[in-house]
Amino acid sequence: MSTTVKKHKAFATEKEAMFTKAKSLVEALDAKAKVTVADGKLQFKTIFGKQVGGEYINDRSQMDVAVIDGSEGGSVVIARAFPINAVGQPLTFGVRSNVAERVVDMFLEGLDK
Repeated sequence: MSTTVKKHKAFATEKEAMFTKAKSLVEALDAKAKVTVADGKLQFKTIFGKQVGGEYINDRSQMDVAVIDGSEGGSVVIARAFPINAVGQPLTFGVRSNVAERVVDMFLEGLDK
Protein backbone atom coordinates (compact mmCIF):
# COMPACT_ATOMS: atom_id res chain seq x y z
CA MET A 1 0.00 0.00 0.00
CA SER A 2 1.35 3.40 -0.98
CA THR A 3 1.72 6.10 1.64
CA THR A 4 1.68 8.86 -1.01
CA VAL A 5 -1.52 10.87 -1.49
CA LYS A 6 -2.17 13.02 -4.57
CA LYS A 7 -5.22 15.24 -4.95
CA HIS A 8 -6.18 18.22 -7.07
CA LYS A 9 -8.82 20.91 -6.91
CA ALA A 10 -10.00 23.54 -9.39
CA PHE A 11 -10.46 27.20 -8.46
CA ALA A 12 -11.84 30.25 -10.28
CA THR A 13 -8.81 32.33 -9.19
CA GLU A 14 -6.03 32.87 -11.75
CA LYS A 15 -2.91 30.78 -11.21
CA GLU A 16 -0.42 33.44 -10.02
CA ALA A 17 -2.80 34.66 -7.31
CA MET A 18 -3.58 31.08 -6.28
CA PHE A 19 0.15 30.28 -6.05
CA THR A 20 0.67 33.24 -3.70
CA LYS A 21 -2.32 32.16 -1.59
CA ALA A 22 -1.02 28.57 -1.43
CA LYS A 23 2.42 29.69 -0.18
CA SER A 24 0.79 31.93 2.44
CA LEU A 25 -1.41 29.08 3.60
CA VAL A 26 1.61 26.83 4.17
CA GLU A 27 3.09 29.47 6.46
CA ALA A 28 -0.23 29.68 8.34
CA LEU A 29 -0.37 25.89 8.76
CA ASP A 30 3.20 25.64 10.06
CA ALA A 31 5.30 28.75 10.61
CA LYS A 32 8.44 26.59 10.79
CA ALA A 33 7.74 24.76 7.52
CA LYS A 34 10.59 24.76 5.04
CA VAL A 35 9.34 25.94 1.62
CA THR A 36 11.45 25.53 -1.52
CA VAL A 37 10.13 27.26 -4.64
CA ALA A 38 11.11 26.02 -8.13
CA ASP A 39 12.61 28.82 -10.22
CA GLY A 40 10.32 30.07 -12.97
CA LYS A 41 7.55 27.60 -12.16
CA LEU A 42 4.44 27.84 -10.05
CA GLN A 43 5.38 24.95 -7.80
CA PHE A 44 6.99 24.43 -4.43
CA LYS A 45 8.04 21.75 -1.97
CA THR A 46 7.22 21.96 1.72
CA ILE A 47 8.62 20.01 4.66
CA PHE A 48 6.24 19.93 7.63
CA GLY A 49 7.05 18.90 11.17
CA LYS A 50 4.82 16.71 13.30
CA GLN A 51 2.38 19.54 14.00
CA VAL A 52 0.37 21.08 11.14
CA GLY A 53 -2.39 23.62 11.60
CA GLY A 54 -2.21 23.18 15.37
CA GLU A 55 -2.90 19.46 15.02
CA TYR A 56 -0.38 16.76 15.98
CA ILE A 57 -0.12 14.31 13.04
CA ASN A 58 2.41 11.65 14.22
CA ASP A 59 5.00 11.93 11.42
CA ARG A 60 6.86 14.56 9.43
CA SER A 61 5.70 14.99 5.85
CA GLN A 62 6.67 16.46 2.53
CA MET A 63 4.09 18.09 0.28
CA ASP A 64 4.75 19.06 -3.33
CA VAL A 65 2.36 21.65 -4.77
CA ALA A 66 1.91 22.79 -8.37
CA VAL A 67 -0.53 25.37 -9.73
CA ILE A 68 -1.52 25.01 -13.37
CA ASP A 69 -3.96 26.64 -15.78
CA GLY A 70 -7.58 25.67 -15.29
CA SER A 71 -10.65 26.29 -17.37
CA GLU A 72 -11.94 29.79 -18.13
CA GLY A 73 -9.00 31.67 -16.60
CA GLY A 74 -9.02 29.70 -13.38
CA SER A 75 -6.41 27.40 -11.92
CA VAL A 76 -5.93 23.87 -10.65
CA VAL A 77 -3.89 23.16 -7.52
CA ILE A 78 -2.22 19.75 -7.38
CA ALA A 79 -0.91 18.54 -4.02
CA ARG A 80 1.11 15.38 -3.45
CA ALA A 81 2.23 14.42 0.05
CA PHE A 82 4.01 11.56 1.78
CA PRO A 83 5.46 10.93 5.25
CA ILE A 84 9.23 11.35 5.73
CA ASN A 85 11.75 10.45 8.39
CA ALA A 86 13.93 12.88 10.35
CA VAL A 87 16.48 13.21 7.52
CA GLY A 88 13.88 13.74 4.78
CA GLN A 89 13.69 10.26 3.29
CA PRO A 90 10.24 8.89 2.36
CA LEU A 91 8.79 6.44 4.87
CA THR A 92 7.71 3.23 3.20
CA PHE A 93 6.75 1.33 6.35
CA GLY A 94 5.96 2.11 9.97
CA VAL A 95 3.63 4.99 9.15
CA ARG A 96 1.35 5.40 12.14
CA SER A 97 -1.65 7.11 10.54
CA ASN A 98 -3.01 8.77 7.43
CA VAL A 99 -0.46 11.60 7.70
CA ALA A 100 -0.27 12.49 4.01
CA GLU A 101 -4.00 12.49 3.45
CA ARG A 102 -4.60 14.70 6.49
CA VAL A 103 -1.98 17.24 5.37
CA VAL A 104 -3.35 17.45 1.81
CA ASP A 105 -6.94 17.74 3.06
CA MET A 106 -6.04 20.56 5.49
CA PHE A 107 -4.20 22.36 2.69
CA LEU A 108 -6.96 22.09 0.08
CA GLU A 109 -9.67 23.00 2.64
CA GLY A 110 -7.65 26.07 3.64
CA LEU A 111 -7.49 27.24 0.02
CA ASP A 112 -11.31 27.28 -0.08
CA LYS A 113 -11.52 29.85 2.72
